[in-house]
This record gives sequence, C-alpha cells and structure tokens, in this order.
Amino acid sequence: MEGADESSSLSRNALVATFAFAVLACRPGPAERTTAPARAEPPTPAAWTPPAAGEKWWTRTAPCPRGAALRGGVPPAGTRVWCETPDGSYEGPATSFYDDGVRRSDAFYRDGRMHGDWRQFFPDGRPRSEGEYADGRDVGRWRSFHDNGELATDANHLDDGTVGFVAYGPRGEKEREGKFVDGVEHGEWTVWGEGGKPQTIVYDRGKIVTGGASTSRWHIGIAECDQYLTRFGKCIEEKIPTAARQQMMDAMEQTAKAWQEAARGPASDQLAISCRTALDAAKQATAPMGCEW
Repeated sequence: MEGADESSSLSRNALVATFAFAVLACRPGPAERTTAPARAEPPTPAAWTPPAAGEKWWTRTAPCPRGAALRGGVPPAGTRVWCETPDGSYEGPATSFYDDGVRRSDAFYRDGRMHGDWRQFFPDGRPRSEGEYADGRDVGRWRSFHDNGELATDANHLDDGTVGFVAYGPRGEKEREGKFVDGVEHGEWTVWGEGGKPQTIVYDRGKIVTGGASTSRWHIGIAECDQYLTRFGKCIEEKIPTAARQQMMDAMEQTAKAWQEAARGPASDQLAISCRTALDAAKQATAPMGCEW
C-alpha cells in the first residue's frame, strides 16, 4: 500500500508540473507583454492636383479642389462639366463638349477667373486655339489654327502689356504682323496683299497714321473672330462709301469689344460658333460688292 501511495503521489506531482509548464509556455514573454499590437493607420488622402491635358478629370473620385463641387454633365446628359463653390464661383477645371461627346474646350479657374491653360478643339478633335491665363489675363503665347491645321494667328503677350501678333492665311502665308496695345493696333504693321507684296501701315491706338487701309483694329485670339474683323474691316474701308463707313466701323468696334469680353469668360467656347455665323453672313452680304474673303 505504501508503494502504491508513493507511486500515486509521484504521478500527481508529474501532472501538476506538466500543467504548470504548459501554463508558463502559453504566457507572453516580457517583450510581448510590453508591446501593444500594431494598428493599421488610415491612408492619407492624396493632395488634389490639376488635371493633365486630355484627362477625364470628372471621373476622379475627387474631381474638384477642396470646397468645390462637380456641376453639369457630359453628353447626352449635358455639354459641360465644371467645378463650383457654394457661392456660385468657378473653381478648378471646366470642360465643354460637342453633342457627340468630342471635347470642345478645356479651361481652369481660380477664384472665379480663368487661370492656367486654355484649349479649344475642332469637332474632329484637332486643336483650334490654345493659350494661358493668369488671374483672368492672357499671358504668354496664344495660337489659333485654321480648320486645315495651318496656323492662323500667333500672339505673344509681353510683360509690358503689348501683344506681338502675326496672322497667317490658310496656306501658311503671312497676312499681317505688328503689335496690339490695349486690344487695338498700334505702331508699325506690315500687311501682305495679293501676290505677297508687303505694305507698311502705321497706327496710333487703332487709327491709321500713314500707309493705307486698316485690315483690323482688334484682336480676339479666336481664328474665326479675327478673320471676320480683319476681312470685314478691310471690306468696309475699301468698298463702303465714306458717308456710311464710320457708322459701320463704330458698330464693328462694339462687336469686337463684346467678343473680347466673351473670350475671357465661361462662354468663350461658344464664341467661335458665333463668329463663324457672322463670317458666313458677311460673306453673303458683301459678295455683290466684290470684297475678298
């Protein structure tokens, strides 16, 4: 009996020891007890960046800058998308479309004014005009193109506020070259007539001082508008009787000022259509007079 009791006691001791070892083995070590489990940090939202050229920015998760909301719609729901602040100001990118969904124009706004790159396209997607704004002002180089792809106008906005300007015909030939000051011709200009023969004209704030007939007194920066003002202005000065000439030129001046204002606003992408309509109408109206278009 004593042997059996001793054997039973040893078995119990062994079992207790085994259990204690298992408990100790399962307990965390010093390092584990003092180190809190790692927690996944929430991702930091990426800073908003202006869209790249041709990007479908309106499909972004966050298409607009902070504080602005997406407005409008793409075809067939709409023909314009833009970003707008609660007070109704434009802020961020804006894109317009033709009815078939082809991009018509791209612009960017800051504090309600155009700022950054501006691009306009023909219905087949080729460039129509391009330039840059800084707080609503034209800056740097602006170009417009004929519908055959040839350069139509090339304007360089200088730091002193003047604009170096060259206009080209649809075959790439120079038509006129000079400077604009406050939106009108000023100083010496060169005009190329029939046969490519150059003529020098000197302007004083849009008025001819020496040299001959004016080809245009205003610069819009959109090929159709500049072509209308150039050709129709020349037609008026060469074909219209003196008694009626000034009244027609005054009317053209009001039109040009309205177009200059529209070219800097949200409706600028529609301006080319208006100018094209005016151009076609003027061609028909002046055909019996022998005006060159």
